[in-house]
Amino acid sequence: MTPRRFSPDALGSAMREVIDHTAGLGAQPAVFSLVPTSVLAELEPGLVADDDASELSPVQQEIDDLDEFLATAAWPEAVTGAVLTTQITVAPPADAASRQAEQPARLAVGVLRDGPRLAMMRLLTEPASDELLTHPDLAVDLVEALAATFEPDA
Repeated sequence: MTPRRFSPDALGSAMREVIDHTAGLGAQPAVFSLVPTSVLAELEPGLVADDDASELSPVQQEIDDLDEFLATAAWPEAVTGAVLTTQITVAPPADAASRQAEQPARLAVGVLRDGPRLAMMRLLTEPASDELLTHPDLAVDLVEALAATFEPDA
């Protein structure tokens, strides 16, 4: 049986859910495995609402040390992807004409086993914004480190 492929949109939706869920964590990093919602509903029916239409469901993982986790993580086949989120400080560009203040932001990076990768952040300004920002060069090293957790051991 060929494993189901998920779209970057499914990854983005799961990442938005994680960002919303971790809003109050402060700088504490959190890692979530991404499991197809249909598989989770089959294995643990009480964890999925009857009206849940999401393709992927995030399941929070226990981590003590992020670096150690990224160096040693191994995922079972049922895990389709992962999301890592943390709080960062966004500094203004060095060449900014006006003196902008540093801003806290919630950063999330996500990967799917079959390739799609995404990084996004939400600035933690007052009033709180729902806008999520992304860029191909955002948190590239962290995206690569999370993607490496899905590579088979050499």
